[in-house]
Amino acid sequence: NNSKAFVWFYKAALENHDRAQCQIGDMYEKGHGVLVDYKQAMNWYIKAAKNQNVDAMNSIGYLYRNGLGVTKSIRTALEW
Repeated sequence: NNSKAFVWFYKAALENHDRAQCQIGDMYEKGHGVLVDYKQAMNWYIKAAKNQNVDAMNSIGYLYRNGLGVTKSIRTALEW
């Protein structure tokens, strides 16, 4: 159940677990257990990236490349 998974990942993300933060970002990006919200996805990916999560860094680049929740920027995408 994605909604229950979201609750548990969220609790871990609040404890600064980078993988949980990235997973919350994925769930917001894809609408698994929550409504799609690219801005929230980016917020969680940034938190995870600050904790050195490379999957989150890649996802930030993806959002910038495709202009999802942010102004489209290939240059910024490549920086991530």
